[in-house]
Amino acid sequence: MEHKVKLNHFYRHKSDLGYIAFICKDYCTMVVREEEDKETINGVRQTKVLINRSEWDNMKTVNKKEVADVFPHLDIKQ
Repeated sequence: MEHKVKLNHFYRHKSDLGYIAFICKDYCTMVVREEEDKETINGVRQTKVLINRSEWDNMKTVNKKEVADVFPHLDIKQ
């Protein structure tokens, strides 16, 4: 059974921890760092990691509470 990643859900892949920002048939991108930057259009600068579909089975789902400190602007309270 193939692992399905979900948009905006949190995962750990290798040493990276983040949430899925984009999914297509060949790969997904995971946001691993965000910081405030008034020079950007939305005010947040992001660092993303590209994860090939062949690696999706190696991704582990992460509880939102575990990433609250990494992504404080998301206002995670669950």
